[in-house]
Amino acid sequence: LKTLNQAQPRLIGLDIYRDYKASQPELVKQLSRSDRLYALCKVAETDAEGRVIGSSAAPPANIAPDRVGFSDVIDDPGGIVRRHLLLQEAVADSQCNSEYAFSLLLAKRYLELNPAASAADKAPLPKPESLTGSDLQLGNTVFNRFQ
Repeated sequence: LKTLNQAQPRLIGLDIYRDYKASQPELVKQLSRSDRLYALCKVAETDAEGRVIGSSAAPPANIAPDRVGFSDVIDDPGGIVRRHLLLQEAVADSQCNSEYAFSLLLAKRYLELNPAASAADKAPLPKPESLTGSDLQLGNTVFNRFQ
């Protein structure tokens, strides 16, 4: 991170699951102080009735919740990954309560920091429950739901 910070990046995404508290105290300090660092967590898997059936991974303790996104995918039959979730409602009893994908948070924040970004690019992300059955629109880009 020291090397990356010398280049003054707009954002840094830490795409790793790890408990930083004990092993990396300096990293914990940087996570809590920098608004450029984004981290991830894993939402617990649920069954059709919404009961937790799989494990979750908590985000780093010292990072703001608005800079934490989930990194979850859906396996199609045969174990093939063809879909990446962008947003989902929070899952009760999960250590990860983020409603937004790690990749979506990074992309959205990058657009907000771009001086040429439009007002639509800077608009807040919609809440997942507001999109039931509808497409996701960010700025002028529409992400169609799979049917």
